[in-house]
Amino acid sequence: MNKYFVAFASILLSLNCLAQNPKVQNLMERVNNRYVGDDAYSQVKFDYKSSSGRKKEMLFSMWNLETEEGNKTLLKYKEPSFMKNSGILIHGFDNRTNLQWLYLSRASKREPRKIPNSDKGNSLFGTDFFYVDIEKKSTSDFTYSYLGEEILNNEPLKKIQSIAKNKEYPYERTISWVDEKLNMEMKIEFYQQGKLSKTLRVNKIETISGIKTATKVTVDNHKRKTMTTMSLSNVKYNQALTSNSFNFKALTAKELNL
Repeated sequence: MNKYFVAFASILLSLNCLAQNPKVQNLMERVNNRYVGDDAYSQVKFDYKSSSGRKKEMLFSMWNLETEEGNKTLLKYKEPSFMKNSGILIHGFDNRTNLQWLYLSRASKREPRKIPNSDKGNSLFGTDFFYVDIEKKSTSDFTYSYLGEEILNNEPLKKIQSIAKNKEYPYERTISWVDEKLNMEMKIEFYQQGKLSKTLRVNKIETISGIKTATKVTVDNHKRKTMTTMSLSNVKYNQALTSNSFNFKALTAKELNL
């Protein structure tokens, strides 16, 4: 009798998850479309810790711009000096594949190199962030499932599973803990080859110019036994940036004042 009850309960749970799908889609669209300023500037610090305890620090400048067709990001290396002026340029689109270019200032061939989708699962400058992790996602590229509610840091959060429709996406699935009040993902688990690969946690949120901003985020890499903390400082919103600033000239410039 118990096995029939369990089977029936499983069916009800599945139906409930299916019934939640429109709400889940709406929630993730609110997360994706949360207002983060028309544009933004910030200083970014990556603190990397290897499996042996070795530490490495990297400093960047980052500019972001929201556009009618998507968003644009420019990430420029500041320190250590041997990598200074290297960077990443991202042109994000709501309805088609995002484009990324990498520029290495010490490379023998000093010109921007397009990053193919198959390489976006590679490490970003040796950290535990992947190239794909710094892209803004489009909800139309994913299928969402509701996994229930869970308390995290004394707050009831929605657990949402995301599966990419693009088979080249580096993660088989992710599970997000979403704060409905803030429309922010507070924790994300990334799965590869059926196993938990990485866990991202938002450690600190600040209100800057009226905008809730995650200023400290940690990624634990369970495969490599490493950890990277990303911290934002000197965050400035709505600086009247334009699309003309997000090009190869800016990516390769030695000195840049947008």
